[in-house]
Amino acid sequence: MTDRDLINNILIFFVGAVNTNSASLRACFYYLVKTPYTYAKLVKELQDADAKACVKEAPRMYPIVGMPFDRVVPKGGAILSGHFVPEGTVVGISGWATQRDKGVFGDDAESFRPERWLDADDKQVRVMDRSMLAFGQGTRGCVGKHVAMMALTKTVGQIVRVFDMEWAAPREEWELTCRQHVRQTGVIMRLKRREVL
Repeated sequence: MTDRDLINNILIFFVGAVNTNSASLRACFYYLVKTPYTYAKLVKELQDADAKACVKEAPRMYPIVGMPFDRVVPKGGAILSGHFVPEGTVVGISGWATQRDKGVFGDDAESFRPERWLDADDKQVRVMDRSMLAFGQGTRGCVGKHVAMMALTKTVGQIVRVFDMEWAAPREEWELTCRQHVRQTGVIMRLKRREVL
């Protein structure tokens, strides 16, 4: 590992939780406001399962890590997708590609549709979960994944429970800038406290 790689990995540990949680919340609220049917359903039902599905779907559509997850092929090489790759070769996989794979997520993989997580059988959910790289996978996956998912689900549920949201940015769409993490700008929401009966 080079010094630059080491510094990048250290930075990921220091800023990962803050950036990924805030970016995931922005993405979730953005997609909810931009898909009124899903937003209305979540407000009406306010079920944890629906909130969790929204929280899983937002980073699927918008993975915060903008770079491929790189690995070095080990000694002796490896067979990847039927092709020999020599040892020492740097290979990577992109969440932007795997998380929009129509073979895994359906013909509407380019659409924000949280119901896919609720409608799929257990086997298909496992296949979709394995294709999700928002928190990494395997031994190098994020150690805080479950805590983050719980916090995101509860935050989304509580905000939707208490407030009506509407898009308030001057532009109709957000702007994305890809570096180590994908940066979102132009996400401005107007929140209005809902009258409690």
